[in-house]
Amino acid sequence: MKLLYFDHYSSASEYYRLLPLDYIKSPDFTITRSTEKNITFATINDYDVIIFLRPSSQAHLNAINLCKDQHKKIIGDFDDDCLHVPPTNPMYGTYEAEKQSTIRCIALCDEVWVATESIKRSFRLYNKNIHIIPNSHNDTIFPVNKKKPFTFNKVAMWRGGGSHIADIYATGVAEGIVDLINDNPLWIFYWLGQRFEFIEYRLKNPNFFYNEGASTIQFYKMMHGFQPCMFFYPLETTTFNQSKSNCSFLESVYSGAAYFGNTALPEMQKPGITDLKELLGLMKLPDNKLEKILKKNHEASWKYIQEHLLLSKINLTRMERLLKFVK
Repeated sequence: MKLLYFDHYSSASEYYRLLPLDYIKSPDFTITRSTEKNITFATINDYDVIIFLRPSSQAHLNAINLCKDQHKKIIGDFDDDCLHVPPTNPMYGTYEAEKQSTIRCIALCDEVWVATESIKRSFRLYNKNIHIIPNSHNDTIFPVNKKKPFTFNKVAMWRGGGSHIADIYATGVAEGIVDLINDNPLWIFYWLGQRFEFIEYRLKNPNFFYNEGASTIQFYKMMHGFQPCMFFYPLETTTFNQSKSNCSFLESVYSGAAYFGNTALPEMQKPGITDLKELLGLMKLPDNKLEKILKKNHEASWKYIQEHLLLSKINLTRMERLLKFVK
């Protein structure tokens, strides 16, 4: 059996959803990557199964129909709930205009892979063959034995892009971040990705540093180098964020951090994750008590990742699903 997947961009989605396919080896099938955007009969003719990442446009729908005309099997892979993108997201207009195409794409897939249970629930009316394959820590590129240990170095971090504007500017969040940074002048706060001048203009101490966005692998390397002992990730409680996966959790814990997030969201209900609302109070504790709490939470999170979210283990599920297509 021959499988083909299309890799058109270099984003976190490709890193977490497509790159893992490169590590799967089997005598029963081969997997080929294509960067071809002009998909024709000839492009897919020699393959049995075609994998599309986030098929959510008329162009995707045309390609899937082309595959169906040639009796190919289709797998659609989604790491976000493309049917519930909020108006505050920079991609809202695109996804909203293509919503009916997205639904048709989901319905036409022979199998759908999703990163979270919430995406599965959102798509369940359109496809009955949906399987959860969570995002995972790539222990080939970033080996377990290279993980940074927890160090109480008073370094804190946030990372994200423009899609998080509403999360940061939600009522009370930006104010809380400003207080967090201003009230802890002995801490260093690194901000990776999107810039939020509303926060920066109100800071009183030279303990805040901004780094522009980077690729996922570069994020990993930067975070690993900074080795924060704390990572915080504000997310609003919305339908779209309910589907959010655990990328920053994987990246920050591997770098040695304890994780703070919105524990009302399903993927934030993992061992060691503390609700962000508790952070300001915890920061008032004596250093020895805070260090003990952060270290304990970090270790609980890393234990969970090792047991459940290493790519070498998650790829066994991918292998199992792909073997279902072998004739």
